[in-house]
Amino acid sequence: MKLTVLGCSGTYAAPGNPCSGYLVQSGETSVLMDAGPGTLGELQRHIRLEDLDAVLISHSHPDHWVEVPVLRNALRYVLDRSGVPLFTTAETVKLISAACHEQVSPTFEMSTVSDGSEFTVGPLTVRCSRTDHPPETLAFCVDDGERRLAYSADTGGTFDGNTFTAEDTSSGTPKHRGVIITAKVNDLVGDARLRVVP
Repeated sequence: MKLTVLGCSGTYAAPGNPCSGYLVQSGETSVLMDAGPGTLGELQRHIRLEDLDAVLISHSHPDHWVEVPVLRNALRYVLDRSGVPLFTTAETVKLISAACHEQVSPTFEMSTVSDGSEFTVGPLTVRCSRTDHPPETLAFCVDDGERRLAYSADTGGTFDGNTFTAEDTSSGTPKHRGVIITAKVNDLVGDARLRVVP
């Protein structure tokens, strides 16, 4: 399994660093995990949009999802794609639908997920866990049978895995607002043998 950080700026995109967006790949499967402002351009540095297999959105704050309507336009009007699975919370489903003038389908097959939800995308099994970040926010644990990756979204996360990706929007100056944390993650994981992604 490979994790590519497309962007990790909290609240708003920084120069050269889009908001939250991560590309998870295993074999021929490519999944976009969160789609904050600026991530669509970065995604195309790594894969063609035609090769995107699914989208996971952790919660309804705009720095995690507002590229979805733009992605929908590219998939629908330029690439003529349909049936791309999109998994997210109930509130985020409503916001994405409104932004797309209630025309999300047939481009995306939207699925509402919540705490305890589990689903598959190709060889990947994804489990959802509610965090303590308002509004309803889901951490994702992605497992390809050999490796696991846990993504906390803006806070929390109770998964055991090989890689733990956490975000911290509570600290840093506007110039240094990177939300991928290392020192705090090291404190969290202790001896869990997790690989920290800087």
